Amino acid sequence: MWVVIALLVGGAVTLAAVTIYKSVAPGIMWLFDPVVIFGWFGLFLAWFAAMIVAGLHRFPSWAAAAPPLIGVAAGLIAFTSLPTKAGVEMWESELRSHAVAVADGKVADGEHRIGPFTLDSAVKLPNGAAFTFDMSGWIFESYGMAYLPREGGDASKELSEKFTEFEHIGGPWYWVRSA
Repeated sequence: MWVVIALLVGGAVTLAAVTIYKSVAPGIMWLFDPVVIFGWFGLFLAWFAAMIVAGLHRFPSWAAAAPPLIGVAAGLIAFTSLPTKAGVEMWESELRSHAVAVADGKVADGEHRIGPFTLDSAVKLPNGAAFTFDMSGWIFESYGMAYLPREGGDASKELSEKFTEFEHIGGPWYWVRSA
């Protein structure tokens, strides 16, 4: 029985970490990742089978409740902006280097990988650069970041010409969305 509990709780913790890692890129496309879908579905089936075969009375109540609670907690965390903000904070220097290279014309447009982010397209702006994340939105929209470090520019004018929405997130960084 303890081996089954360890496998179920360990599987839930592992899948929670994978789910939160996949949710670092903005948008909800992580919901459609096969590892997330089939992992949680498989874990649910294993948990359900264990509850039926062993019966709830043979499992300690914390062991029966742990996998579903871990799944709910991972889902709630993944739906917040915390994983994305943590990912940006962790990879900020690499994202900045890439944005500076785009602004200087040293990086060709195309797919680039920085940490958990897959950068899809890059746009040179008069006072900086912007890039979108691969698979970040639905078919006709995408999310990304803009880096505008130079003083004297009108960020709202620059960003409104290229993107439908933008939000200042601190320092020279902006969230952007295009539709």
